[in-house]
Amino acid sequence: MAVHGIDHINIKAPAAQLDQAKDFYCRLLGLEAGPYPVIGHGYWLYAGDHPLIHLNALESQSNGPSYFNHVAFACTDPQRFIEKLRDEGVAMDVRVDGSGAVRQIFFKDPLDLRVELNFPSEGVGHD
Repeated sequence: MAVHGIDHINIKAPAAQLDQAKDFYCRLLGLEAGPYPVIGHGYWLYAGDHPLIHLNALESQSNGPSYFNHVAFACTDPQRFIEKLRDEGVAMDVRVDGSGAVRQIFFKDPLDLRVELNFPSEGVGHD
């Protein structure tokens, strides 16, 4: 079970919710909080030595409406992720994309952001 692709995403949220989001991504995706060279409250969540998710406090800045739809991670071992999501009580939608080439798992994080996990679909059926 591993995430192996995307550079990073930035999620700005109220400071009071950052710990919950950090814990969620670390528990579910196996990421680890690492060096955070940015001033202010936040976290860099790492996959190995690569910073993948940048969580930082929204504070009082106004960015207007968000156009963020979801973040997609390239992954392996879909069954382990399905089991982990079930164990965590996270609702999910499991499907194969229209081309039949990619198995997908969609779910929401504690900040109500949509997350997509993509897996090569060879040899994998629907759940």
